Amino acid sequence: MSRRLAFLAFVSALAVARGAELPSAEQRPLEVGDRLRYQVVEDGDRPVELAISNTGMVDIPYHGPMKAAGRLLPELVASIKSELEAKFYITATVRVEVLAFSQGAVNRGRVHLAGQVRRVGPVEIDLSEKPTLGQTILAAGGLADFADPRNVRIVRREGGETRTIKVDLREVLNRGRIDKDVQLMDGDFIIVDERMVNW
Repeated sequence: MSRRLAFLAFVSALAVARGAELPSAEQRPLEVGDRLRYQVVEDGDRPVELAISNTGMVDIPYHGPMKAAGRLLPELVASIKSELEAKFYITATVRVEVLAFSQGAVNRGRVHLAGQVRRVGPVEIDLSEKPTLGQTILAAGGLADFADPRNVRIVRREGGETRTIKVDLREVLNRGRIDKDVQLMDGDFIIVDERMVNW
């Protein structure tokens, strides 16, 4: 064997050996800050993005918080499937994949979605990434069919007072006016109204 072929064989063997040391998504315990893609096939909805909060919990649509940190991905999927089939489904085909592993400390917060959105309820956000209204709604599945994107309200509590911020999401989502988007804060309550005329 020539020196070149011997060298290539050595590099290939080394790469395989190093790759074997790296755990796959199914072998690595989930951690705080990991981002997941979640879908129940029977719903017919698009996958939504979830995040494991500082408490180690993940908010499962139509179920609520579930312990995720420290568990293996197949174990989490099996638990979600079991819970959903016990309460809501005859058969639930649950798909969960890791979008991104945590890169260290994260600053997690939570907002609440209500009204004409695909996913109603609490949504975890990474405050260190300065999430916006448009980004968060898209990550949660988007607007519902009868949503009025011109009338979106963010109810925010600051300094003991409550104020409402009105946003025209049509400018953001349809026209790309990201300068019209609004950065979210922990505890924000987001309400998307229904269109008055649905044709």
